[in-house]
Amino acid sequence: TYPVTTPPTYYLLVEYWVGLNRTSNTQSNNVKVRIRPFINDGTFNYTDYMNIRTPGSTDISFIVSFPNTNTYGYLVSKMNFTTQSPGFVNTTISMLNWTSSTYDNIYSNYTGTPKNEFKWIIQLRNRSEYYSGTSLKIKVHYRFYGYGSARVYLGLLQAANKYGYHHGIYLIRVGYRDIYFYDLDNSSWISIGMAPFNWPNYSRITYLNSTKQLFVTNSTHLMIYDPISHGFTPLVNLTSMGIPSRYGSNLLYLDKFEDLVIYIPGGGSNQIWIYNLTSKTFISSPLNLPISIDKYSVAQVIGGDTIYLLPGYSDDQFIRINITSYLLGSPFIDNLSRTPSTYVVGITYNGTHIFIVDKGGAIYEYKLSTNNWSMVGPELPITPYYEGDRLFYYSGNLIYIRMDSTRDVFYIPTSQLYKI
Repeated sequence: TYPVTTPPTYYLLVEYWVGLNRTSNTQSNNVKVRIRPFINDGTFNYTDYMNIRTPGSTDISFIVSFPNTNTYGYLVSKMNFTTQSPGFVNTTISMLNWTSSTYDNIYSNYTGTPKNEFKWIIQLRNRSEYYSGTSLKIKVHYRFYGYGSARVYLGLLQAANKYGYHHGIYLIRVGYRDIYFYDLDNSSWISIGMAPFNWPNYSRITYLNSTKQLFVTNSTHLMIYDPISHGFTPLVNLTSMGIPSRYGSNLLYLDKFEDLVIYIPGGGSNQIWIYNLTSKTFISSPLNLPISIDKYSVAQVIGGDTIYLLPGYSDDQFIRINITSYLLGSPFIDNLSRTPSTYVVGITYNGTHIFIVDKGGAIYEYKLSTNNWSMVGPELPITPYYEGDRLFYYSGNLIYIRMDSTRDVFYIPTSQLYKI
């Protein structure tokens, strides 16, 4: 879950905008500031818009004033390509850091799949360096790819300092500083902050339900990230311990214990480490498995203390690890039915079945009560290929997030799955 402030006050922005570049000429337009309340039905009612020729670009700069700096603000936008041919859009949002007199990039996204409509919602940073009195200065840059025209709506959401929590999926963007939240209740992306570093390969993230924070690794360190304060707290130097995260690494929160997190280094290691959030230390020595964990490894926690693990690459073993039994000194590993596919790029659980997706896009289900695997259709309409765990289950749907700049989200109702 992610704290979404409610109830909000909504405003529609049409601000000073310049730099409308057409294929044959450059046109600049100045539009007077208009900020006024508008009605929202929960899905954003957009009443004003700008028409933009495509291909082309436009920049929108504006200053907004929040009377209370404890209030959170969000930008919302919708873009429609008004011609029959779908298009692409590249969006960059930045905020003026009044202390350094520079603009800091808070959101950047290229929608690599052509569509007729795009939407996003971005949380503005709520830190003192972005305020001059009660004012925030924001720039939005759109670059459109397509032919014809695009209709752009831009809105501002000002929300009271009262939190409600939405269900969703946290993601970090490798090679960039971004942290995103996909709001499953509104089917929209929220940019919730940025790390003080670029996320390298092997970065991992998991959600701590007990504290509503994120437990992350940037390959070299374990850290806590608070999505409200946007602060990082370093915990462990993994490099100095000789266990930096590598291919196949994983972070898994154990709900049964509330203060225990599993760290799997991957990279061919057979170790599993257990981190205690209360004592801020690893407990005892690592748990040693009879298998090596490497690229294309995925794992799922069920029951708050049991890990279902696929080791990766072409290894079709499927094992169950019970952490409660391990801590009690009892046998803790069971070998289950071997998987019908390998090179897995996602795993999830819906209460009765485990689902996996392989790098070819095929979907398989495992029934816990019978210890049997089945291939099910339909397949994903893409070939995922790259390693990582990007499959989720929510409210009767398998949800797969595409690993590329599009961040496309695919929904597959489990009621429509059929055995192959």
